[in-house]
Amino acid sequence: MCGIAGLISFGRARDAAAVVRDMTAALTHRGPDGEGWWSDGEAALGHRRLAIIDVVGGAQPLVNETGSVRVVCNGEIYNYRELRSELQARGHHFRTASDCETIAHLYEDDGPDAVAKLHGMFALAIWDRAAERLVLARDRLGIKPLFYTSGARGFGFASEIKALVAGRLTQRQVDPGALLHYLSCGYVPGAATIYRDVQRLAPGELLVADRDGVRRRPYWVWQPGLAPRSRAAAEEELRSLLMAAVREHLVADVPVGAFLSGGIDSSVVSILAAAASPTPLRTFSVTFPEDRVFDEARFSRQVVRQIGSGHTEIPLTRAQVLSAVEPALDHLDEPFADPSLVPCFEIAREARRHVKVVLSGDGADELFGGYTKYLGEAYAARAPRSLMWLLARVSALGPCGRGNRLEEAVRLLRRLTDGGGIPDTGRRYARWAQVCGEAEVRALVPDLSAGHPASDLFAAEALRFGALDHGDPINRMLYTDCRLGLPGDMLAKVDISSMANALEVRVPFLDHRVVEFAFRVPGRWKIGGIRGKRILRRTFRDLLPPEVRRRGKRGFEPPVGEWFRTELRDLFWDVMKTGSRYLPCVRRDAVETLYRQHATRRADRSKELWALFGLHWWASRQRTGV
Repeated sequence: MCGIAGLISFGRARDAAAVVRDMTAALTHRGPDGEGWWSDGEAALGHRRLAIIDVVGGAQPLVNETGSVRVVCNGEIYNYRELRSELQARGHHFRTASDCETIAHLYEDDGPDAVAKLHGMFALAIWDRAAERLVLARDRLGIKPLFYTSGARGFGFASEIKALVAGRLTQRQVDPGALLHYLSCGYVPGAATIYRDVQRLAPGELLVADRDGVRRRPYWVWQPGLAPRSRAAAEEELRSLLMAAVREHLVADVPVGAFLSGGIDSSVVSILAAAASPTPLRTFSVTFPEDRVFDEARFSRQVVRQIGSGHTEIPLTRAQVLSAVEPALDHLDEPFADPSLVPCFEIAREARRHVKVVLSGDGADELFGGYTKYLGEAYAARAPRSLMWLLARVSALGPCGRGNRLEEAVRLLRRLTDGGGIPDTGRRYARWAQVCGEAEVRALVPDLSAGHPASDLFAAEALRFGALDHGDPINRMLYTDCRLGLPGDMLAKVDISSMANALEVRVPFLDHRVVEFAFRVPGRWKIGGIRGKRILRRTFRDLLPPEVRRRGKRGFEPPVGEWFRTELRDLFWDVMKTGSRYLPCVRRDAVETLYRQHATRRADRSKELWALFGLHWWASRQRTGV
């Protein structure tokens, strides 16, 4: 895992090498083990290295035999050994044992289409000197990020926006439409970023830049195929695919560990990894000694006893999580409203003391229906409007929040009734997924609210899949989440929190073959009764401890709702005041209304308040806004 940067000037700048050195320095946290540069005048590539494979000899940029092709890559190519053997059989000569050197030789043979042969997580750049052509590519699910901009100094790219800022390649003008979408989603979805002149490469996308311009196209498109002939056949195929994916994800020249929360997803990954690992597996879990409701230690310990892993428990106190707020939010290049970033940041920092690489269970919820909103989709579409109205009235009578089980039940019921009456799948899901509803966005930023609402994005994605899915509303919702929420929120959070601490996180569930299989499985096999991930539970029922197999989904969000009423109250208003210098577009009276509703427990506004808190924090640190 690494950080990459580059600038192709196409004759417009003579200082490309110096610019890329500045860009690469801004990515030191991603790769503390080494740095490398290459330049031929108008093209320059830079790399920061976290050494995982070929620790001694795998420094980048990498090159083909003739020096005409140069490569920098952030990520891992899991099928590199098979590719290397094929390439050597065709006469290619390798200089290193690096997994990423295969990219240069594949490109020699197949051009940009070579990317489709790579299995792994990656964001890569290839400079073809003879053709004066730059090729960028991002892995199929968007596990690794890649940003780019084109301006007076040329075409620049980097693993993080802060590198483009360090290279003075962006004007940092905030895009009002992106800010609107951030308030709605809690992140900036799709290919846009918070800045007008910076874009992100989409998952599964290829970009080619040369003197004729910039062209983008997908190199991988998932489509629903024929469903397995039976549930038993589906379980057998899932088991085989996931076991193979976990084996591939263990490829490394340094020790590999696993995050083990005690949930189904991380338990399955840890159990399979322990069986496949040639050395005893290291596992890591979090405990919450001050909050037994959120503490999952009794579940993770059952798995540890079963697999015999070397286990480390990371106790997180309220004070520790609160102390991580500042470093976590200070690291952000864009506003980001997922509060679980904060404990993830602290966990990554602690795990990095022991290993460089961990496996994670991320992605299983989005493939197999693990979140409560998917259960809502299973029932809301069929529920009579009158029942939704009645449930909404009942939920309005109780206190709403996350402070105890009653408040949590009321909160979930309100969410169900809020979106359950909307007939369209995409727009219904958009309402459940949104941080701020369209009415709240209009109240907060009335002068910016003329653009397309975020619900249009969700509806468009659901419609795209709906043309192919044979009317399966569950898979339509899961697909929409995989296209928007997974890369925009979940995977972004994992990359930000882990790479800020030089920790590589691998996600076996997001092997593209597992993903393709998951969308051949009918939604009704994923959700049954009041539980999701039904097929996952059944497939690994012989391996999972019974108590782990039966347990429901437990989120990983810190209790920011309570914090805003107590420890974070003064800081919240201080941040609002400081950030408002750069965000005069945000109405103070609308913020006060949301806070008052939350403080009196009339409504749970923790998501909206955290989004505003994060936005104003980011604006004050970056000294920009709209």
